[in-house]
Amino acid sequence: MIYTVELHRTILKQMIKTHESNGDLSNLCPEEISGGEVWENSVCEVCCNFVGLEEDKYDGWSCPCFVLGRDEALRITRERLEE
Repeated sequence: MIYTVELHRTILKQMIKTHESNGDLSNLCPEEISGGEVWENSVCEVCCNFVGLEEDKYDGWSCPCFVLGRDEALRITRERLEE
């Protein structure tokens, strides 16, 4: 199965809604809650592209939360979801 931007948007919206309702935004990783699916592509790559990170600038794909910091990654994610 391919992890797509559309699937990423759906999972992010669900995660943010769920985590905001219980007041905990500390662990928002789509890869961790995507049902244990084995993807043909990288969830991290889709997530990086979603927030505007490019592979060559960060020595391969890494979690946007590590590259940008969790607060900044979440801020950009929310902006992208509103577009």
